Amino acid sequence: ITAYWTIAANKIQADNASTLAEDAKTQYESTLAMYNSGISDELALNQAELAYNQAMLTVKTAEDTLENSKDALRTLTGIGGDFSISPLPETVYLCFPSAEDVFVEYSERNTAIRQSRNNLASARNTLDSTRLDSYVPTITADLSYSYRGGWNASWDYGSSGHGLTGGISILLPIGAILPGGSGDTAIRNAEDEVRIQSLALMQSQEDLMSSIRDCIARISQYQDSMDMAEKSVSSAERTYELMNEAYEAGLVTDSELADTRTEVLTARFEALAYNINQLLESYSLAYMLDISIEDLQAEYGIKGE
Repeated sequence: ITAYWTIAANKIQADNASTLAEDAKTQYESTLAMYNSGISDELALNQAELAYNQAMLTVKTAEDTLENSKDALRTLTGIGGDFSISPLPETVYLCFPSAEDVFVEYSERNTAIRQSRNNLASARNTLDSTRLDSYVPTITADLSYSYRGGWNASWDYGSSGHGLTGGISILLPIGAILPGGSGDTAIRNAEDEVRIQSLALMQSQEDLMSSIRDCIARISQYQDSMDMAEKSVSSAERTYELMNEAYEAGLVTDSELADTRTEVLTARFEALAYNINQLLESYSLAYMLDISIEDLQAEYGIKGE
């Protein structure tokens, strides 16, 4: 998911770089025309040419970054060839009661915690079996029946007799009682495994709690930055509108108008970057909780935002 939306962000950055390059080209051509007419000097022409070359270099860098991010996704997914990138989904502001409440509600859905619980249950079962095998005595019964007499070889019937012998043996599990015995060692090893798995479960719970807390904190920080970035976009767009009116009235130059437009594009991209980061953190939190991003937004989304 992170690789996918990174491509989307890089695509927008490449588009913005192309727009700025077009502005730089227009400015260069205008300055060149004025230079040829004797209105502009060589210094202004060199500055415009340098700005255009730098803008084209930025375009090349942005396009290379975009292709590299696509290659990274191909490596992760095994997808060959080119592919289209969906538009970024709508940003949904999230508000959480507390990290602890989120943990309590969703922790048992977490894969690591479920696995740790299964391991602990298995270790406890092994301990119970080991204790049963080690402490329960073994009882063995041996019975023997004998018969003698009856018909002999001459078909004369003689006296007969019957005999029944037997015995019972009990094997006491001394090895479980004596320190260092085989049974005692097996029990101790099984008890150690239960403690190890108990600690592993506690560690999994602590790791998830910490990850949830950090993720929620980052989402909150990005959302605060998103609010400020949107205000910056509105301010930059209003400044550009006023500058464009002044340009049409002949009060400002092409260069000044282009600079203002650059500020608008920069403000928009910064706002977009915060939106993408908030989205990626939302995906990360949803993955931790083993729910979909849609369920996360439905549960904790702020109405009206």
